[in-house]
Amino acid sequence: MASSCITATECASLLSLGCDLVSFVTNCGSSLLKPRALTSPAVVDALAEFVATGAELECLAFDDELPCRSESAVALGRAVRRSSSTVRSICIFNSKFKCSAKPRFLQMVSVAVSPRIECLELDGIVFTPQDAQLLSSAMLECTALARVEISSSELSLESAAALSDGISRSRSLETVIFDYNAVDDGSFALVMNSLRNLPGLRSLEVCSEGTSTTEALASLPLHSALESLHLYLYSQTEDKLSPIIARMSRQESALRNLNLACNRMGPAAGMELARLVERARRLKSLDIAFNTIGAKAAQAVGRAVRRSCAASMERLVISDCQLGAVGVQDMFVQMRGGCTAISSLLMDKNEAGDLGARAVSACLLGSTTLIELDMSDNEITAPGAHDLATALCTARSLRTLRLSRNVGIGPEGASAILDALALHTANPMDEVDLFECSIGDSGAEAVGRVILSRGCRRLRLGSNQIHARGVVAIVNSIGRMPAPAVEMLRIGDNPAGEAVPDIAEKLIRRNNAVVELCMGMVPMRDSDARAIADAIKGRSQPGMLKQLRVCQADFGMEGLMAVREVRDWEIATQRVSVINFFQ
Repeated sequence: MASSCITATECASLLSLGCDLVSFVTNCGSSLLKPRALTSPAVVDALAEFVATGAELECLAFDDELPCRSESAVALGRAVRRSSSTVRSICIFNSKFKCSAKPRFLQMVSVAVSPRIECLELDGIVFTPQDAQLLSSAMLECTALARVEISSSELSLESAAALSDGISRSRSLETVIFDYNAVDDGSFALVMNSLRNLPGLRSLEVCSEGTSTTEALASLPLHSALESLHLYLYSQTEDKLSPIIARMSRQESALRNLNLACNRMGPAAGMELARLVERARRLKSLDIAFNTIGAKAAQAVGRAVRRSCAASMERLVISDCQLGAVGVQDMFVQMRGGCTAISSLLMDKNEAGDLGARAVSACLLGSTTLIELDMSDNEITAPGAHDLATALCTARSLRTLRLSRNVGIGPEGASAILDALALHTANPMDEVDLFECSIGDSGAEAVGRVILSRGCRRLRLGSNQIHARGVVAIVNSIGRMPAPAVEMLRIGDNPAGEAVPDIAEKLIRRNNAVVELCMGMVPMRDSDARAIADAIKGRSQPGMLKQLRVCQADFGMEGLMAVREVRDWEIATQRVSVINFFQ
């Protein structure tokens, strides 16, 4: 047997030491034990013996490609059912994607099911009618079954009929996920119709790329008691989407989470969405990213949010809706006074410009709940940045700010925004992303002030025309703060080569909190490579550094030798997991 494999004896030995494991995954490359293949058929036998002892395992997850005898799978199922095991979830998936399912693990499920099982997940399986019938019969014994997920699988009409029978009689079901399955319209309708009479169904996720007829889509169980709905029907045209949304908008709604991202919603569907939001008075999260609903519909949605769910709306995602400056302005003018509960606003790639930035800022002014704001790639320049800074002066709870690819912000706009962030010392920042915003050295120095004021776990500052002066200011600020002030620093593609010695000494040798340091395309010489290599080898403690990236460096032979030395040292000491040096 290859040395990369774990034998049954090794598995049993490891399991005997792991009674506190909450999950056992035999997927090649993802084992919770070791990232090595579990290829021995006897592994399942060892696991069955382990479960029989009353091991505290909550989840059993199996790759259908794992070698296993049918009798071993059945033995494992019996162990799960008979023992005092705490198994609540069983997952079977096929890493080769839609290969013919072998019946052994479905047999295991049929034997293992008990009133304790709460979750069944099946991914990448080709169901025969016999498989589906076996699973359907098993589901009826799971009186506590609350969640079923069937994803990336294939069901014929006969298989769908058998499976639907089990689903329709699983009265305890609360969550159903039916994603990316290869089914025809008749099979899709059978499964969806089986959900209609489930009294406890509260969450539904359906992602389908093939269903096309209006009749099939009409089978979606969109009843008023649903609290969470994710529809991903990107292959459908707007004339088929609008009736679906209109059907929901004609009734009072209990929806708390609505995700309609990546569909083909246009202006008509957008207007129906606005009517639905008017009726969803407890809506907490709305995601309509990657839909071109147009300015008029955006305005109507903004008005509906303000009127109906201003007190409950916590998360709004309108990324890449191509609203334009006027569309963003109209939407947020209508929402003014309706953002009192917003904690996450994600609206990148909308061409908002300074006009839209001003409207968003006015809407968020005085917010005490905003935690995350993403306005990346929105053509914002310095005036718009100043407007945002005014709003951020009062956003004391903000932890994440993303403004990448707004090239026009520049040093002045960046300094205004960063100085606004530095005002609030109570909450540390999680992330500041100013990639490709032309912040220059003065903007980098403002980043240093934020670090000194409140710290920042993740900093993305690549492609910003920052020279050595700005980078040194950031490095010095990190050095003055107690760890972990900064865990990730990306400063690639900046002309800051002269700062490499400071980086090596203060961020690599002395700092034990930085996990990721990216200096890609920062000009470097042989002496810089030597400084980095010496800093890595000279660390008094292993520290947290897991990734160090240097590329496009102008190394000569001496620099390459330094790189080779540190690679050999890394292998010998296992101090750093990933060091990437690229010429």
